[in-house]
Amino acid sequence: MKWHPGHHGHHGRHGVVKKLKFFRTSLKVCGVIVFSETLIVGRFGDKKKVSCPSLWSGKYWKTQKSDLYLHRILPSNHLILTIPSELFYYPIGKDGLLHGRIKRLQKKNRELTGTGKYKKRKNTHDQITHEESTQIQTTAAAVVDEDAQRREDENIVFLKNASVTHQKGEIIRRFKENQNHRKRHYQTILVDYREVLKLMPELLLFDFESQYGPKNVRVKLTSLLQKIDEEYPLLSDARQKRNNEIIDEWTTSIQGFLKVLSFFPPVNTDANKQKATIKDSLSSFIIFFPLGTPPSEIMDDINKRGEGIQFFADGSNKKALSNFYLKVDDLILKIKATDFIDAFDFIFKVNFALNIDFKKCHSNFYKFIQHYIYGISLQKIPVSLKSVAARCNLN
Repeated sequence: MKWHPGHHGHHGRHGVVKKLKFFRTSLKVCGVIVFSETLIVGRFGDKKKVSCPSLWSGKYWKTQKSDLYLHRILPSNHLILTIPSELFYYPIGKDGLLHGRIKRLQKKNRELTGTGKYKKRKNTHDQITHEESTQIQTTAAAVVDEDAQRREDENIVFLKNASVTHQKGEIIRRFKENQNHRKRHYQTILVDYREVLKLMPELLLFDFESQYGPKNVRVKLTSLLQKIDEEYPLLSDARQKRNNEIIDEWTTSIQGFLKVLSFFPPVNTDANKQKATIKDSLSSFIIFFPLGTPPSEIMDDINKRGEGIQFFADGSNKKALSNFYLKVDDLILKIKATDFIDAFDFIFKVNFALNIDFKKCHSNFYKFIQHYIYGISLQKIPVSLKSVAARCNLN
C-alpha cells in the first residue's frame, strides 16, 4: 500500500490518506497519524508509522517533546513524526489514545447493530428490573420445589409400604433424604412416617444428630448418677422420706434419675391449676404397666394423665422391667435399649427431634440435662440449675 501524506500545517488535514480499521489486538504500532480528531493507522512495509501534525498542541498527548523523534523516510518536505507505540496503545494498563478510540468505536458499533466482533455488554437498558428478577427466581424455585416435593412424596409412599426385613438400607436412605420435609412439617411427622417409625423408631435419632451431632453421653450420665448418690443423703430426712416412697419402688438405675429429679422443684405456670409437688413430679416421670396389659388400656390410662409425651415401662414388677416405651400423641414407640440409661437417651433426643416441649413439672430437670450433659446451651441458666451443677462438679 502506498502512503500519500498531505502537506503539514493548516493544509495537512486535506491530504489524501487511506483510513484503515483499528485493531484491538496488541499490534507493534510504531505510529498513528493524527488529523485533528481522526486517527489513522498507516503501513510502511513491515512497520506501522504515525504522523502527528497537531500533536505539538498538547491537546491529545501530554509529554515532553524530547520523548518524540523524527525520521526522514519521505522527501524532505514530507516529514513523518514517529513516537513509541506504548504512548498510544498500552494493552496491559488498558490506556492510551488509540485504546480509548477503539473502545468508543466498539461501543458505537454495538449501539447501532447490537452485535459485533466483541461480546456485547449489558447497559442499564439491558438489565432486567427487580420485579422481573424476582419473578424469574420465584419461577426457578417453584420448579425446584416441585421436583423436591415429588421426590419427598415418593419417599413417603415408599416408607409407608417398605419391608424392614428386606429394605432396611433403602428405608434409612430415604428417611434421611426427607429431612427437609420433616423440618417443614414437624407437626405431622408421626402421621407421615407412622408405619416406619412404629417398626424403626430409632430413625428419629437421625434428625437430632444431624442438628446437634452424635451425643454419646453415657459416661456423663453415669458420672452424674454417682455424684447424686453422694449428695442425696445430705438432704433433710423428711424430704428423703417423702421422696423415697416413690423412688425405692424402682430399679437402681431409675432410682438415680429420680434422685436427680428430686433436686428440681416443679415449675408451676398455670395459676388456675393446683400447685404440683415433688411427689407429683416423681410419680409422673415414668409409668409402669404389668406385662400383657392391652394397648387400649395403656392409652386410656396415659391419656387421663394429660397430653404430650409419656415414658413408660412394662415387666413383672418395677424392679424387674422388660421393655421401655414412649407414647407420643396416639402412637406408642417401643424403645430399643439395653438399660434405662439408653432408654432415657432416646427419650431426650426424640423430644428435640419432634420439637416437643418437656412436661412443665420436669422442665428444669430436662434443662439441666440439656445444658450440662448434652452440651446444648441455654440462653439463660436458672439459679437452681447452677446450684445442682456446683454440687455435682459440673461446668
